[in-house]
Amino acid sequence: MIFNRIYDFKLDLSSTEAVRIKESETSKKQSKAVKVISVNTEDILSWSLKKRERLKAKLDHLVPAVFPRMPEDECREYVNDYFTTPAGQFIRHALLFKTPKNDLIASSLFDLGIVEYKNQNYNVVNSILRAVLPSYQDAGLGKIMGKVLLSEVKPDVLFSNTYQSSSLHAWIRLITKYNVSGYEVWPRLEKTDQKEFLITLPEKDFDLIFYLFKQTYFSFIKDWNIVDREAANLTVQMVRKNTHPGVFDFSPWKKNGREDRLASLLDAGERDGILVVFRKTV
Repeated sequence: MIFNRIYDFKLDLSSTEAVRIKESETSKKQSKAVKVISVNTEDILSWSLKKRERLKAKLDHLVPAVFPRMPEDECREYVNDYFTTPAGQFIRHALLFKTPKNDLIASSLFDLGIVEYKNQNYNVVNSILRAVLPSYQDAGLGKIMGKVLLSEVKPDVLFSNTYQSSSLHAWIRLITKYNVSGYEVWPRLEKTDQKEFLITLPEKDFDLIFYLFKQTYFSFIKDWNIVDREAANLTVQMVRKNTHPGVFDFSPWKKNGREDRLASLLDAGERDGILVVFRKTV
């Protein structure tokens, strides 16, 4: 596995956005520091039963709090993913964001693995879940999760299925606004001479990206029938049609009544997800 290791780190939430704390500043900001624990699923499975049960209880609170309309069985599936190893040459990794009182306020879960395509190996990341409690959703934790994956793990390709506008644009802004370099992202909007253009996956990359997606998704779902069905519902613009029931208590692509221009151009509906794709350029 050719991935950079993710070490535990701390964040200062006393400012308007989460800021990573340097080791020299840790003692000064300890009381306001959120600790981010980096752990593989294999490590979690080696924990004592009591420790695993504590994590499960915290996840049982986090997931439905973030996705209030998600069916209970689907919430349980996401929680169980933390205690399940993926198939193939993949490992499952989690970031756990904890307060000084040991409350779990956010987490991300993702698979990292190697997929061979036409005699070339690609390091691929599949972002399974990014969950941040509503009271912390303006703290920039989602941005931290994305930056860790792209700037520190440095995969060749990253997939993230997004269900709503804020998640979609949080990923895209890593490239367009937050100066994460070395990647191109699709889909996105660009403006030239006051004209707006929809930029989607280049045709020359279709075969590679669709193949990597199917192999990566199989490592997660472990059922080729489901993979083939999901791939058949994936458009060339990276919209996953009819992929989920409503999971939010608002319209996902029209939050607060404001239409998401990118989602509208992609013809994404309430039950559709948008697959964001990053590919390394250097």
